[in-house]
Amino acid sequence: MNGNYGSATTINYTVTNTTGLPLTHHFSKDNGLTWELIKPTQNGNNYYFNYVFNEIKNYYCKIKIVDSSGAYGESNMFTVFLEHSVPNINILGHDNLTFRFKATC
Repeated sequence: MNGNYGSATTINYTVTNTTGLPLTHHFSKDNGLTWELIKPTQNGNNYYFNYVFNEIKNYYCKIKIVDSSGAYGESNMFTVFLEHSVPNINILGHDNLTFRFKATC
């Protein structure tokens, strides 16, 4: 999937909760090495959340769902490719503590 540098990227997924137990949702952007607790928006079995990626690189992501009994499931790894680059800032000049610059995105 494609994402955007420095602005919200929407991630959608589906979960079927056959037990009816409360679920917690976790997101990993390093293929499951570390996890962040997320609070997605739910519409039936469909969920989505927004995530801001702040470093230009490819992210190898997973979603993990844990029910209140401790049972869990993980998604397959999916890659988020960032589409936008970091702005290029050129310093045009300065006068004591006042700087003039031009940002090109």
